[in-house]
Amino acid sequence: MPFARFWSLSFIVLVFDQASKTWAGRFREASAEVFEWEGFLRFGFTYVTNPGASFSMLSNYPEFLTCLAIAALLCIWSFRKALELERHQLQFIFGSIFGGIAGNLTDRLFRGGEVVDFIDLTFQFIPSSNDILFAIRHFPVFNIADSAIFLGVVFYLIIGFTDARQAQSESVATND
Repeated sequence: MPFARFWSLSFIVLVFDQASKTWAGRFREASAEVFEWEGFLRFGFTYVTNPGASFSMLSNYPEFLTCLAIAALLCIWSFRKALELERHQLQFIFGSIFGGIAGNLTDRLFRGGEVVDFIDLTFQFIPSSNDILFAIRHFPVFNIADSAIFLGVVFYLIIGFTDARQAQSESVATND
């Protein structure tokens, strides 16, 4: 199967995301602090739902975000050759992104149009003297799907820069 890694990781991310959101339902009434490194980091669980995207963007347009997620999934699959999904590392990257999008889309379709978020981080080493630093200090609550999408994009950018640097080195070597 040529895209086994892609489908496997997509499925793993989707299942883990949905299972973790079901488990997180136990924190609907109260937050739970899991870990605190005094003066540095606080990690806990806080159950919230979000009709929007990251940072509650487009909260008034959940139908648009649902359509956008469906379109993104269709585009990733439709343009798999252009995205070079035959490369193993890109199958992992886009499998992560695809699974994350599918996880949040599942919420939108089957959890009342809102995405469940529950991972709550506070970076205590950042001062909270103004609104901008406080917004960075107390990171927005997120979920496994959000993490999978974010990591997939970060690794895609790293590979893109690495590939571009390698192509440039090969071009210089060829011209010498």
